[in-house]
Amino acid sequence: MRDSGGSEYPLTLQTQVEGASVRVHVDEGEVAEAKYRDGQIDFQVKVADDRYHLVGRLQDGKLVGTWTEAHTSNGGTWVGTADQSFSAWKKSTDIVPLYEYRHVDGSRIYSTEPNRADPRWRRSAEPVCRVWRNPASLLILDRDATAVPAVQ
Repeated sequence: MRDSGGSEYPLTLQTQVEGASVRVHVDEGEVAEAKYRDGQIDFQVKVADDRYHLVGRLQDGKLVGTWTEAHTSNGGTWVGTADQSFSAWKKSTDIVPLYEYRHVDGSRIYSTEPNRADPRWRRSAEPVCRVWRNPASLLILDRDATAVPAVQ
């Protein structure tokens, strides 16, 4: 947030809009009267003994708005940018889709291969999930490996 004098005040804000309802969470305060209508978010925040009214709307991928402090003439503007860290994994080339393949006899296998040459296997239209790509280019098995008894 920035006041009319240009001073900045950091604020961490989480919003979730579902239809006409909105949930707002502020790390340092208590949110009251949150509303969402006609593309505009409108809510009040109480921090200690101070109360602030914030209004904003989505503009160029950011929440942009104004704020005013209740019972004073203090106010200014605010800009909120989305935290993209929760979706960064989607851009990783190390995470690949895992598909389910069903054989004509009813058996199933799972593979990261998007296409199998054998027409008897039918791939699911959508991936079941995403998994880490195997970092090893070869699968090396130790045929001499044996189970170790559990130590109690």
